[in-house]
Amino acid sequence: MIITGSAPIKDEVLDYLKICFGINILEAYGLTESTGPATFTGFTNSLSGHVGWNVPGVAIRLKNYPELDYTSDDHESNFENGERVIKGEVCLKGGVVFKK
Repeated sequence: MIITGSAPIKDEVLDYLKICFGINILEAYGLTESTGPATFTGFTNSLSGHVGWNVPGVAIRLKNYPELDYTSDDHESNFENGERVIKGEVCLKGGVVFKK
C-alpha cells in the first residue's frame, strides 16, 4: 500500500502507478492546522481523482469570498472548459484542528 497526501496527483499518474505496482494507493488531504489527514480514500476505492471522504470527527465546508470572485456559486468565473469548478476556502472543524 502507498499513501499520498503532500500534493494533488493527476488521475492519469495515479492510475498508472496502481497498474505498475499492482497495489492500492490511498489519497489523503489535510492542512497544517489539521495535524494530519482531514479526508482519506477507502481501501477498496479504486476511483482516482478525489481525496476521499472526511475522517470521523472532522467537518468540512467551503467558505465563499465573493469580493475575490472565489465562490462555490454558479458564477461565470467558476467554469473552465465548459465544466463547473467549485471554488472556496476549505474550512475544517473538529478535534484534530489546532485551537487558536
